[in-house]
Amino acid sequence: MHVREVNMRKRKTVHITTVGLREIGRVAFAISHEGASAIVLICTPESAEHADRVSREIKSMGGQQVEIVRVDGWHYDEVLAAALRYAVRYQKKGFSVVFNPSLGTRVMTSALVMAASLLERPLLLIREEQGKPQETIRVEPYQRRRLSPQKTKILRRLTNGPKSQKELGTRSELHASTISGHVKQLKEWGLVTTRRENRRVIVKMTPLGEIVLLLSEFMRLSRRRK
Repeated sequence: MHVREVNMRKRKTVHITTVGLREIGRVAFAISHEGASAIVLICTPESAEHADRVSREIKSMGGQQVEIVRVDGWHYDEVLAAALRYAVRYQKKGFSVVFNPSLGTRVMTSALVMAASLLERPLLLIREEQGKPQETIRVEPYQRRRLSPQKTKILRRLTNGPKSQKELGTRSELHASTISGHVKQLKEWGLVTTRRENRRVIVKMTPLGEIVLLLSEFMRLSRRRK
């Protein structure tokens, strides 16, 4: 397995990760590929021995600061509070926080995913083959976008497939120049893509655009029910 060398000391990043009973090198693998200058290992009393071993392995890689935190692995609030506590602590020190739900109980994994979502921080996932880590998958936080009524209309028109800017203007009852401006910003946000077909500009909604539209619709319906 090839591990890309990283000068970890140059990256002031902390990995907050969970450690379970069957830790198979995911933590060290993620650090080797992503880089980190500090690591917080959240473990249960049962997996404390594994956390100690992981700590020694990490320190041998580059002398990173390692903290071990013991929690009740089936107590969701306790795990989430620990993750948030250390995230805030390191944020105050100027660290960038990344969450890595490496292994542990389902509750531990769920709590770290929730922490990443609440704090809008990246999440590291590990792809494995035959039980061995092969690749880190970095999931960036979703950036909330406030959609204006006009942009919402445009995205709704695109739910049934790509449309030309002219079609969007006709159906949305908006001027062509106005449509062009909205499409440009939606494209900058990654919510749509555009391509040219002869003289027409074809607009297509991206998966992220669908996510943003669905969240917007859900929140609108929630407010209506209150």
